[in-house]
Amino acid sequence: MIINPVEVLIGGTSLLHFIVIILLGISVSLLFVKISLKFLNNCFMQKDAGTLSPKYTPKQLDYNSKFLLQSKLETIHFFRNQVFVEQGFFFIILMVLVIGLYYSLELVNFSLIYSMLINFGLKEIMLLLPLTIGIHFREYMQAIYSLNVGKYQYFLSRLLIIYLLNCITYFVFIMISYAITRMEVYGILETFISIAFITMLSTLVGFVIKINELNKVYVIIILLISVNIFDMFIKQLFNHPILVQFTYISLAVMLFLIIETIYLRRPIVK
Repeated sequence: MIINPVEVLIGGTSLLHFIVIILLGISVSLLFVKISLKFLNNCFMQKDAGTLSPKYTPKQLDYNSKFLLQSKLETIHFFRNQVFVEQGFFFIILMVLVIGLYYSLELVNFSLIYSMLINFGLKEIMLLLPLTIGIHFREYMQAIYSLNVGKYQYFLSRLLIIYLLNCITYFVFIMISYAITRMEVYGILETFISIAFITMLSTLVGFVIKINELNKVYVIIILLISVNIFDMFIKQLFNHPILVQFTYISLAVMLFLIIETIYLRRPIVK
């Protein structure tokens, strides 16, 4: 229901259609930037303007929903630190590689390389976003404790928004690739379950290891290799897909409990 209408819009293989895809992505990104900047400006106005004029009322910021507020703050953090810019640029490079290799290689060789691009290139984006939760928490721990917000409101809001971003990234990549190359990918629902495990594993690594610009590349490479080896091992160990997905769900829940028990054990609420 979703792929077919989009395929009509961007289903061509010409350079013009590829430019349309890029322009659509840029337009959506600019829209998110505009919304985030407007929200940040309202935050500063309410904090520093003293007695507020009727134009800036607390209802506009929705402070009653701390879960929603933390999600908005995490989105602003992504834009302010150019996380979306970096990963968006890498995503475009992956798409250019897929299109270029599709028209220059035979179908068998392209299928092999296409699988490698998904397992390494696309997973790099999915692994980097959850790392930012632990990195941000370690850097601003004392400031986070003074936010007067519950640990589930702080942690779950960021975890859910990053998981949704990872799922959207995978879905958009598969949708565009299918519209251009007609390469079908099966088991999308099972993939979303494995993305939950990848998200939780990367989040835990961000809490455990002190990551900076010098060791970030090595951490991501080790995570990529470990995740793919583990995925191959689990699929060889359990022949039934339901057992594989149950294992991923169980591990994701266990990793969540480890983070919640060990690293968020100190109350975030004052």
